[in-house]
Amino acid sequence: MSGTDIRRFFEELFQSRLVRQLTEDVLFARAETERVRQEKDQVIAELRQEKQQLYAKLAAHEARVGIKPANAVPAKPNFAEMMSLPMPKTSWQLLVEKHDQENERLNREEAEASSQTEQANG
Repeated sequence: MSGTDIRRFFEELFQSRLVRQLTEDVLFARAETERVRQEKDQVIAELRQEKQQLYAKLAAHEARVGIKPANAVPAKPNFAEMMSLPMPKTSWQLLVEKHDQENERLNREEAEASSQTEQANG
């Protein structure tokens, strides 16, 4: 007896119809998954090829019209000018500033009033 005969004997002895059906379903699912994966890879390859063709057409058109190539590196922005500008004040800073001005005004008025009272008394 060979290995194949022994395997077949055990399969006939222990496997039921349900197990065979499940085995066939698993094989079908694997085949279907592989087919979908190959189809996905083919679509991706086609899209990449189409993208390259469109890039080539765009480059040819830009060269013909005289436009700078789209893949040219733009000049780096200079933010040094923005650093020299004063920062805008927040609403809280404006409120504190207004309050400080009001306190200074009241202190001046109080100092003037006290100096006038001293002159009148003195």
